[in-house]
Amino acid sequence: MSAGLPYTLTPALVSADTVEPVTLAEAKLWARQDHSQGTVEDALINGLITAAREWFEIATDRSLLEKVWRLKLPCFHNIIELPYPPLSSVVSITYRDQDGATQTLATTVYNVVTATTPARVELASGQAWPVTEIHPEAVTVTFRVGTDAVPDLVKSGIKMLVAYWYGFRGDEERLPEPPPAVQAIVFSARSYRF
Repeated sequence: MSAGLPYTLTPALVSADTVEPVTLAEAKLWARQDHSQGTVEDALINGLITAAREWFEIATDRSLLEKVWRLKLPCFHNIIELPYPPLSSVVSITYRDQDGATQTLATTVYNVVTATTPARVELASGQAWPVTEIHPEAVTVTFRVGTDAVPDLVKSGIKMLVAYWYGFRGDEERLPEPPPAVQAIVFSARSYRF
């Protein structure tokens, strides 16, 4: 996603942490699961935890797990927006030079701006972007997002959603909207910087 582009580019996921922000024990406690059932429904609840975290990531446009993404662009632009905040770091920016050889861009050529949402890469003062080969994927930005410190409010929202879905397991033709408390947490988390 880069300012000035007439279309949207979708980054590719390179890697993601596998530790969910809510544990199985926390979700079972919140859902008031009958412990006499033992571990019979653990797989179901683990799946609901992952689904609820993914739902929150989509609803808030934020990454709740640490992930590495790769964004490919046809050329450099004045501003390159990096989705899925919070941004942890720009791992690298590579490009195909005019001869088609892959080069790594020096970090002195660009600034990483994290004070905006989404974060972005901008050309540093007194610098110029290098000339690239004409190719739909001439520039590659690899970046790390997410946090290992998900706010307690968001964790509570995930647990609420798990408990809600746990209670409606195909009992209805269609799930009603998430509870108002979950929607309020989403609204709050959209503007919350973490």
